[in-house]
Amino acid sequence: MAEGACSSDSKGDVTENLASVLIVGEDSIFRRIHKAILASIFKMKETTVSNGKKAVDLYHSGKYFDIVFMDMDMPVMDGIKATKELRAMVTNFC
Repeated sequence: MAEGACSSDSKGDVTENLASVLIVGEDSIFRRIHKAILASIFKMKETTVSNGKKAVDLYHSGKYFDIVFMDMDMPVMDGIKATKELRAMVTNFC
């Protein structure tokens, strides 16, 4: 396992074993396209939010995602600031 990576021992149905992805972007078309691709082709569980603050709030509420697609330029909190906050939280989480 890579240094800094989290390990999980999830036991449950097949949907619990799918990779989870967070799609963050203010453009609803961007979110819908990525959600459709990830759900149909890669069989991932996807969650979408419209700005970086909502992404950070999800992590504060205890959610965890295997992959995050982050838009850089968004209202409320941009992708760069949100990514820095998420990285700090994930590092402390593991």
